[in-house]
Amino acid sequence: MATSRDGESETGANIHRKRPREAPPQWRSQASQELLRLRFRELRGLFDDAETVADVHEAWGVVASRLNARDGLLDEQVDAVNCSDQLTRLRQQWQDSSTTQLHLMMAECFSTSVATQPQQQEQRQEPVRSHFNRAMEQAMAQEAEAGASPKRQKTTETTTSVAPKTAVGVSTPPRLESAPPPPHDEIVVSPEPASLSPEPVPQDEAQVPVEDEAIPRQDEIMRALERRSQQMERLARSHQTLAEATQRLMEAIVNRQP
Repeated sequence: MATSRDGESETGANIHRKRPREAPPQWRSQASQELLRLRFRELRGLFDDAETVADVHEAWGVVASRLNARDGLLDEQVDAVNCSDQLTRLRQQWQDSSTTQLHLMMAECFSTSVATQPQQQEQRQEPVRSHFNRAMEQAMAQEAEAGASPKRQKTTETTTSVAPKTAVGVSTPPRLESAPPPPHDEIVVSPEPASLSPEPVPQDEAQVPVEDEAIPRQDEIMRALERRSQQMERLARSHQTLAEATQRLMEAIVNRQP
């Protein structure tokens, strides 16, 4: 088995295995923009269709070969790992600092106060910013609603399901108390205990509301499930809208000339 300089086996199983630290290649702004354009526009299908780590690494290899083929774009050759690391650094710059070039590029896409932009470009990019912000707010609201609504619906269904049973239990005693018991002396004198025979009939009648209540409970459950399905559909549409707005944002970044 072949070994590297530091004694590790070169199996190729893990491209991110520990190795001697080397200075990363120097990326110009044009090279970074070309990297974003290849990754999120021209070669996006390769990454969308990737199912394994090897597929992703192969897609990054195609990006690296395209960059290396451009004369004057890079001072040295890059590989798949270099391209992936550069994209990670660009994302980190966007999160950590508001003065980096990437942040300024994205701010120009969403700001109408940048003096260097033509008025026509501002008018075209303003709807993109509004649409992106609106999609983000809608997605957050839908997630909050979807996260809280099942508990509320469950509580409501439990309350409505218990209420009919409680009503039936309360309605049964008045039927028994509606016929007051005869005085003690009448029970002793009367030879026939016929007054006790009608008691089983109210008990049978008391069971009828329980069966009748089964259908309304099923309707309530079906309506609750339908509302939940509609909420999930709205949430899915919000995520789709957010994804499309993000894609348009990335295209605006890579298409802007330095």
